[in-house]
Amino acid sequence: MALLETGEGQFVVVTHSPGLLPSSRRGVEATIRIQRDENSNSHTFRIEQTQCEEDQIHQLVVKQPDARWIPFAERVVFVSGHTELVLYGSWFIGTVQPNQNIHVVNNNGDEYLRHYLRLASEFGVPWAAIVDGKSLCPSGHSPDGKRERQVKVPKVAKWILESEWDSVRKNFLRTAIHSAPNVDEDKPQWFAHWKDQLATVGVFTLATCWKGNNCKWTESPHDDGCHIESIEDAEKRFLNRTPASSSRKPSSAFSLLNSYPEPPEDFKRLILEVIAYENHFGAV
Repeated sequence: MALLETGEGQFVVVTHSPGLLPSSRRGVEATIRIQRDENSNSHTFRIEQTQCEEDQIHQLVVKQPDARWIPFAERVVFVSGHTELVLYGSWFIGTVQPNQNIHVVNNNGDEYLRHYLRLASEFGVPWAAIVDGKSLCPSGHSPDGKRERQVKVPKVAKWILESEWDSVRKNFLRTAIHSAPNVDEDKPQWFAHWKDQLATVGVFTLATCWKGNNCKWTESPHDDGCHIESIEDAEKRFLNRTPASSSRKPSSAFSLLNSYPEPPEDFKRLILEVIAYENHFGAV
C-alpha cells in the first residue's frame, strides 16, 4: 500500500477473492482498472455485462493479443492493419514527447474496431482511431428507435450512437445528426460534414469519400503533388516507384517503412491532430 501511495508507475494485483470479483466472470470481464486522477481521486472501470456483446469481447481478447493489455494502457490510437501498425507506430514515436504515452494498436480491420472502441471506453482508456474511408460508408440509424425515421450516418458513427459505453461521444454525434446537410450520402458535403464531426470525437481519416478506389489519388499540393488517403495508397505509390526488375519489393511493412521513414505531409498533419486530441482529452 505504501508503494501505491508514493509510486509513479502502474501496479497489477492478482486475486482469487470473490469479494472483489464474482467467480462467474472470465478473462477481461474479471479485470478492474483503478486510476487516480490529478486531484488524487480514484476511479474504477470494468466491463459491464450487457447483452450478447460479452462473448464477442471475450473472443476478441482470446484471439487478438493486442487487445489484452488495453485495460492497462494510458492512451491508445487504433489503426486498421499490420502495415498501419508498423508505419504509424514508427511515425508516432518520432513525433510524440516521451511522457505522452500514446500507444498505437492494430484493431485488425473494421470487423473488430467497434469492440476495441468499447474495450477502451469501458476501461476509461482515452482513445483515437485512424480509419479508411470505408469506415465512413453510410449506414442506417434510427435516432429515436423508429425504423421509419432512419437517417444515413457513417458506419463508425452508428456504432457509437447505438452503444451503451460512451455517452459523451454519443450525445455529440446526436447533435451532429441535426446539423448534417440535407444532401444524399453520395454528395461530398455529406462526407465532409461527418469527417469533421467524427474528428471531434476522436475518429480521423485522410479519405475524401467513402467509396474506396473510386475517389483515391485526388490532386493535392502535398507529397509530390499527390494526396495519399491511406496506407494502401502509400503501398501503391511504393509499387509504382519500384522498377519491375528491382529486388526491392514491398513484401513487408518494414520495406514500406524504408520508403517512408518520415510521414508524408498529409499523414504528419493527421498525426499532429491525433496527438492534440489525445492530449486534450487524455485526462480522466
